[in-house]
Amino acid sequence: MKITTEHLGDIALCLEELAADAKFQKGITHRSIMGTNTVITIFTLLATLIVLTIFYYFFIFNQGVTRSMQSMEVIREQMTDLRDSMDSITFSVDEIGQNIGYVEVMSTNILTMARSTSGITHNIQSLAQKTKNIGKNTSWIRHNTHTIDQHFGNLNYSISNISYSLRQTSKPIKQFFPLP
Repeated sequence: MKITTEHLGDIALCLEELAADAKFQKGITHRSIMGTNTVITIFTLLATLIVLTIFYYFFIFNQGVTRSMQSMEVIREQMTDLRDSMDSITFSVDEIGQNIGYVEVMSTNILTMARSTSGITHNIQSLAQKTKNIGKNTSWIRHNTHTIDQHFGNLNYSISNISYSLRQTSKPIKQFFPLP
């Protein structure tokens, strides 16, 4: 087969059309790459912003948990002081009860003396009855004080459990946000 000028012209024309199509496709491809790069850049910036926001909120949450744990520790110390005060009150009430026991012994001795002095016997008996009533009343106070002391002990134990739970909760956060 013989190649003529006309064939060469047709081949040249086809090559020019192919070059024009390639140039057009190159422009489309370039615009597509630029658009893809823009979308990737925007999503990268958004992802960075979201990650930074999440880290910020974790940091704020960690500080809140730390403050809560410190507050719970202060409350626990105050509850311990209150329980110590209640123990002191219980001890004082017990002392009063023992002293009232001595008053009953004194009352018996006074009754012996009252036989000698019949004028004061009636007053001594009245005093003995009032002393017994005081003894009964202070036993209720002692019982109620002991019950209150037990309740404060239970409350102190519950607060210690809450404080321990908060410490356990904050351990995973401290791995990501170590604080001094």
